[in-house]
Amino acid sequence: MAAVVILPDWEANQITQAQADNVKKMIDDIKSCSQSTVDGRMKPYLDAMTITGVFKQNEPDGDNDDSKTKNGQFLGYGNRTILAHYWFTPNFGQSIGYKPDKFRVLTLLHESYHAATEDWTESQAPNYAASIYDEIKCCLKQQGLDLE
Repeated sequence: MAAVVILPDWEANQITQAQADNVKKMIDDIKSCSQSTVDGRMKPYLDAMTITGVFKQNEPDGDNDDSKTKNGQFLGYGNRTILAHYWFTPNFGQSIGYKPDKFRVLTLLHESYHAATEDWTESQAPNYAASIYDEIKCCLKQQGLDLE
């Protein structure tokens, strides 16, 4: 049975080793495409992100497609990212018209922006993720990700 990470406003299950391996592979695929981007922030931003769990059903706030990154220093550790409940499902992101791999990449880029900059607003993260994604999507396709 997985351990439960209780956070002030979130309920999440600890990420399993198999899930962590899956996410690490995708992050490694994204990093390997860094030569395709003129933005040198991608690798350090991804390195700043610590994924600690997967949201339980209907968390946060009833949205099973939502991932979150917050500062956890008051709990004795740094920033942490909780992945969406549906992250590992074959239909992740399809409710908004994205293929699952595309939505996973965009989510990792988006959450890495929050982790690296500690900007918890949504003013720049979506633009950063979309911009980097546009620069690396051809490389990611060559690596076998199903993006379109």
